[in-house]
Amino acid sequence: MAHSKGRTTDDKITCPPGVKEISDRISKDEMVRRLKMVVKTFMDMDMDQDSEEEKELYLYLALHLASDFFLKHPDKDVRLLVACCLADIFRIYAPDAPYTSPDKPKDIFMFITRQLKGLEDTKSAQFNRYFYLLELEDSNDIFTQLYQTLFQVINNGHNQKVQMHMVDLMSSIVCEGDSVSQELLDTVLVNLVPAHKNLNKKAYNLAKALLKRTAQAIEPYITNFFNLVLMLGKTSVSDLSEHVFDLILELYDIDSHLLLSVLPQLEFKLKRNDNDERLQVVKLLAKMFGAKDSELAAQNKPLWQCYLGRFNDIHVPIRIKCVKFASHCLMNHPDLTKDLTGICQGPIQSCDQSHDPEEAIRHDVIVSIVTAAKKDLVLTNDQLLNFVRERTLDKRWRVRKEAMMGLAQIYKKYSLQAEGGKEASKQIAWIKDKLLHIYYQNSIYDRLLVERIFAQYMVPHNLHTTERMKCLYYLYATLDDNAIKALNEMWKCQNILRNHVKDLLDLVKQPKSESYQKAAFAKVMIITRNLPDPGKSQDFVKKFVQVLEEDEKIMKQLHTLVSPACSCKQAEGCVRDITKMLGKMVKFLLERIAPVHIDTESISALVKQVNKSIQGTADDDEEGVPTEEAIRADLELLKVLSFTHPVSFHSAETFDSRLGCLKMEDEKTAESALLILKEDYIHIDKVNIVKKVVYIILIYVSNSIQKGKLDECYQVRQAFAQKLHRGLCCLRLPLEYLAVFALCAKEPMKERRAHARQCLVKNNLRQEYLKQHAAVSDKLFSLLPEYVVPYAIHLLVHDPDYVKVQDIEQQKDIKEKMVENIKQTKDGQAPNNAKINEEKLYTVCDVTMNIVVSKSTTYSLESPKDPVLPARFFTQLDKVDICEYAVLFLLWSTGIFTHISGFVCRNYKIVIILFNFWRLYSFTNDSCPMKPKSFRPNKSRPF
Repeated sequence: MAHSKGRTTDDKITCPPGVKEISDRISKDEMVRRLKMVVKTFMDMDMDQDSEEEKELYLYLALHLASDFFLKHPDKDVRLLVACCLADIFRIYAPDAPYTSPDKPKDIFMFITRQLKGLEDTKSAQFNRYFYLLELEDSNDIFTQLYQTLFQVINNGHNQKVQMHMVDLMSSIVCEGDSVSQELLDTVLVNLVPAHKNLNKKAYNLAKALLKRTAQAIEPYITNFFNLVLMLGKTSVSDLSEHVFDLILELYDIDSHLLLSVLPQLEFKLKRNDNDERLQVVKLLAKMFGAKDSELAAQNKPLWQCYLGRFNDIHVPIRIKCVKFASHCLMNHPDLTKDLTGICQGPIQSCDQSHDPEEAIRHDVIVSIVTAAKKDLVLTNDQLLNFVRERTLDKRWRVRKEAMMGLAQIYKKYSLQAEGGKEASKQIAWIKDKLLHIYYQNSIYDRLLVERIFAQYMVPHNLHTTERMKCLYYLYATLDDNAIKALNEMWKCQNILRNHVKDLLDLVKQPKSESYQKAAFAKVMIITRNLPDPGKSQDFVKKFVQVLEEDEKIMKQLHTLVSPACSCKQAEGCVRDITKMLGKMVKFLLERIAPVHIDTESISALVKQVNKSIQGTADDDEEGVPTEEAIRADLELLKVLSFTHPVSFHSAETFDSRLGCLKMEDEKTAESALLILKEDYIHIDKVNIVKKVVYIILIYVSNSIQKGKLDECYQVRQAFAQKLHRGLCCLRLPLEYLAVFALCAKEPMKERRAHARQCLVKNNLRQEYLKQHAAVSDKLFSLLPEYVVPYAIHLLVHDPDYVKVQDIEQQKDIKEKMVENIKQTKDGQAPNNAKINEEKLYTVCDVTMNIVVSKSTTYSLESPKDPVLPARFFTQLDKVDICEYAVLFLLWSTGIFTHISGFVCRNYKIVIILFNFWRLYSFTNDSCPMKPKSFRPNKSRPF
């Protein structure tokens, strides 16, 4: 509409027609009358239809009305009319307010909002004017701009009082208004988006306080917004649609009542076919359920159960996200452990139906359980830990490694550091055995990791020597048998590799030649078999050899490292220096050969620890280990270490302690002490000392026999047979001891006889040894089990129980003893004893020949090598006159010999003569029908 030109004051303030100057020089009533006319003029103006000239005409009036005189006027009627004018001014001049000062719009909006308090009195004469502030068509725009201004201007300089005043102002608009527009809601919610939240923390706190204050009033508008976006897919209603899940999380943290009607929509989203959409909801709910003070799982059971179902989702990223969430949930909500235990069973259980094929998922399950257990063992249970235990045998190295390292970290925290007390230590006591059992696996990666775990977590090498040995002492005493064997094998393998490296260093020092190249290559191949990835390791070791040839400093340090006298501190220094120069290239090798646990000082500390147990001053009871078991285990430990680290025992203190153990009543303790002395002090042996010791032992044994102190109970015989078998199988005992098993035929117990037979049969490994080691073929007579026959015959000939030569039962007894191994021979220790040589020896040979003929199908074949009898037990055959050969050969050629089989059994000497004559005859006569294919006269003693 058109307006006539109003009067202009000296200050260039143009008032509407008929309105005089409005200033502090007029009365209140006159000011109210003039302001009413201004209000009517502004109400009639339109922001679109009125010209820019007319807007410019009243610009100074708009600025004048926004002065502090009017905004702080004491009369409420004046303030109300000014507020109505200012509201229309914002409407008319939108979108650009006529106020250039950034603080002025804020002051005006706060002024207008304060006037809304007049709405409380609905019977007031001015109520319609108060209501006018709300029913303006563009009031939402005004409030939106007000909110935007407040969120922009708030900063760290404002104190709590100013912030609370802003909250009061903004909350009154929401609570007292008819509705909250989407634009106004967006103005509040945008401050919750992570990007804006991080930029202006004060604005975030203001929005948070506003939402808490107006939760009940604003909840319907929030619900409507999420319903449009989530359920109807109308993302165009707001620019915040892409941040809807971030907003849900923030709103839940502010006040869960804001989302009472929104959470059921998330359950619907979890069942959608869209993988990306389900993944977003899973991420959101993982944060909501896993939050520390969250009660969502208890408040919304259907949503919780629906979420648990996503652990078996068909989409792999969703399953991964679910298992990653598990650790946070276990740590923050122990009451949900039971639900998670059942649901986590699927992805990692070893059965085919529930074994998750995805390596990443199995890996993340382990990480989740271990993370929770490391925070507090109470957060997990035995079933969850058993899941981790099973994964140590997973087919994938990444999963196995994570499971092993996780168990090692748990063991160190609750067993070594004892953070959870004795109950926690008892709960995870099985971990140490399980980790060492893995050393039985064929994979070199598993074995190397076990060695690293032992050095870093089970017996940390960085502990003080006394603490380290105490840790090893009680660890060894509480391990099961298989774990002890694995630990012993680990030390043995490390020692062997250490010796190989030492041999390689010795080779490097030799002059370069073709033989050196072959020997060095062979040694490199042996070393690379003890390292991961043999192909790369071979190249590495070759380069390492070249470095050793060129760098004398590294050569010297490595030589110190593999030296038997190297201390733990020296080893750590050498490893550190070599690694600095060569990098990670030598990491695996140095980890295996560095003696970071055992040295002379460590053995002394270990000996002191066992002395404390003997004296009763150790912490055996506190560690839960009986003193006797601790002492016995320690001696076994020292016995093992005496093989792998013998030089470390060369101290007077250690020697005196072992001598003291010999005086203990426990036989096993004394035996272990003797073995330690045997292995570690062999360098101080003297021939005279040995002679005296043997002499004393012989006297003791002789006296024991005379006094009848030899124990004849079957347990003793069984123990003797087992020790005899072990010595023969490891080729530590000579072949003649194998003949002792012939005496077991007289064992009255059937089980013991069967055991002796098995021990005898197992000695066929000597034949396998000969096949694999062609170089020892010259020692055939001392290895081949068939050559036990002469020893067996000698043993039976001197058997004191065999007294009657013609006793059929005794001969039958001999036959049962020999089974299929006995051959002919002649005794030599008693050459002048007629009873032994002409009766007992011949009879045993008769029985032997009978067994050979009846049991063997190859007895008539020519031996590939002429047997040699042990000269210690048999002498040379007497030379026989050629006439005797002629006579016997005549008997054989005329067929008479076929009728003298009984005679052979009575006089074996004739058989020997005939046999030798036949060999001589066949060697000189080509027409002999029984001539062997080859014949070489035995220079020592023919059969």
